[in-house]
Amino acid sequence: MQLNWTDLLPYKWNNPIVVRSPDYIKAIEELLVKYSTRVVHNSMLILFTLGILPPDNPNPIICTRATMWALPDVTSAIFVAHHSTRDIKNAIKRTNLIFKSLKAYLKRAPSLKGAALVKLSSLRIQSQPWNGFINITYAAKDLESMDISSDDWFENILKIFGRNKIDPTSINIDKNSHDTWAYPIISKVFYDTLSHSIVVPLSVMLVPYFDDRLPPYLQYASVGVHIAKEILRSITKSFEDKAIRCVPESVKVFSNHSQMEILIHSGGMQISYHSMLSITGPLKGMARLPSLNLTPTQIFFLVTSQELCEESNYIGIDTETADFEHILIWLIAQGGTASEVFKCPSGSVMYNQKTCNVL
Repeated sequence: MQLNWTDLLPYKWNNPIVVRSPDYIKAIEELLVKYSTRVVHNSMLILFTLGILPPDNPNPIICTRATMWALPDVTSAIFVAHHSTRDIKNAIKRTNLIFKSLKAYLKRAPSLKGAALVKLSSLRIQSQPWNGFINITYAAKDLESMDISSDDWFENILKIFGRNKIDPTSINIDKNSHDTWAYPIISKVFYDTLSHSIVVPLSVMLVPYFDDRLPPYLQYASVGVHIAKEILRSITKSFEDKAIRCVPESVKVFSNHSQMEILIHSGGMQISYHSMLSITGPLKGMARLPSLNLTPTQIFFLVTSQELCEESNYIGIDTETADFEHILIWLIAQGGTASEVFKCPSGSVMYNQKTCNVL
């Protein structure tokens, strides 16, 4: 019997078609024979959902991601061990200074008052990783207790999950404490409602843009904007109506959540930019990046836009569309003087953008 492929494809399908090799099907068959159907089904479903099910033979990236998910404590300790204590302390110090400057700038915002101002005053930052991650001996002891004897990576993962189910491991902190310890391998700043604090994982502070040898505008454009966004989230929701009035028409193709994210990104960018100016003075005196004929202000706005592109790509938004290009132009224009900074002629798309202050 000849198979008619067109019967299996959606109408007008023009995307790539992936056909699994016989070796892949054979490997699935061996897997089904080796383990119970329930174990295989549930394990593969979890691994597929997390994006760590290998499309082919396991490679270092696939195995690393699976290990990070199965053993977050151990991989966090190994991650921390790759960086010197001095570098970690310096990164934490810079993060705390930026957080203080962002709060100081917002306290002077005339529109911020009442409950929002009270929330801002009590808001704190958690940037110090758990001490257990710094002690590599902890990771070594945890690994010694594991029985990894097979070359079958899938079997090893199942063993680890089985062990964790019997004797689950977690970050041991004082149960009376409201501190939220972030795994260093997490790559996202977040607001913790229980402790009313902004949690900044170590991996965020150790990105190249945050190097202490680089000028402040790169540090504020990357980590500064991420922290400012979470501060906005933590102190007020009064800007929700502005998401409808301020963001460009092209944003209507996205969900309400995405509209809010873009507005918050714009607000975080504005807060970080003006906070930087309040403590460093004019950007003219800051060091330029070699081989780039761009001003510090231009670089700041371009880096923040680049960060938005990366975040959008990660959550599956198509950044190659004309709509997204319009959003980026609008975002860069929110600095207030973007048309002057980029020397845009009257009548250009950038020149005609309206600014939208979140606060």
